[in-house]
Amino acid sequence: MSGYDTQGRLVLLDPDRGVRDALADLLALEGYEVLLAATVQCAIKQVARSLPHLVIVAASIPAPDREQLALRLKEWATPTIVIGGPPDAASALPTIPSPIDVTRLIALIAATLDRHGDA
Repeated sequence: MSGYDTQGRLVLLDPDRGVRDALADLLALEGYEVLLAATVQCAIKQVARSLPHLVIVAASIPAPDREQLALRLKEWATPTIVIGGPPDAASALPTIPSPIDVTRLIALIAATLDRHGDA
């Protein structure tokens, strides 16, 4: 973690570099430390290394990869938000559908961190 206070440390997993970079910039402006990942394997390494308060996962990640990540995040008790897809009723993960409403995403991040007592 950097030497300054943040709202919380997040890992953002999205294979689309443009989406990843744009969301990272917006979340950084809100005071979050954002670590980026383009693949599930990279996200798992980021989570293991940095112990983030929350992971944001793109719905475009293939289901088997998302399931692999979900198992690891459950082991680490790391809350997760899905972006860019329909609500994930099977896993009850909070979801922000496309197009991504950034104000709603920021509110959901804050509420999730409050609920989990992190950051």
